[in-house]
Amino acid sequence: MQQSEVADLSARRRVPSFPSGQRMALTALLIAVLCSAAGCTYQATASHQPLHGEKLFDRRCGDCHEIEADSIGPRLQGVIGRQAGTVRGYRYSKALAQATIVWTPAMLDAWLSDPEKVIPGQRMKFHLADGGERQEVIAYLQLHSQ
Repeated sequence: MQQSEVADLSARRRVPSFPSGQRMALTALLIAVLCSAAGCTYQATASHQPLHGEKLFDRRCGDCHEIEADSIGPRLQGVIGRQAGTVRGYRYSKALAQATIVWTPAMLDAWLSDPEKVIPGQRMKFHLADGGERQEVIAYLQLHSQ
């Protein structure tokens, strides 16, 4: 295809332009539709968008955690629905290794708010005080727990 043909094709292509907020909302809606088709439990809302959660995760949690690999903390792929302290090969504190809780969105919310209150004696000293940020991070983790 000649360069002039590519330019002509691009000129005829009408791609709608959306403001940034609408792009995020449309992306969240698309993810929700795809997840629904795959049987996911994530519910898209204007306030809990996985793309924002990914940025928050990277900024607030990424120093210690990764999605697919163990780091300072265990990998978080599939965390929702998993029993605490059970990632094979990761060395947990005694308290977390003996915990019997299962990570649900509500349990993760409590954990991120105050890990020591949820499992006394654990080693994670970080907490995420802002409830909205916790919900964004949890929405992001739900996408990686299917």
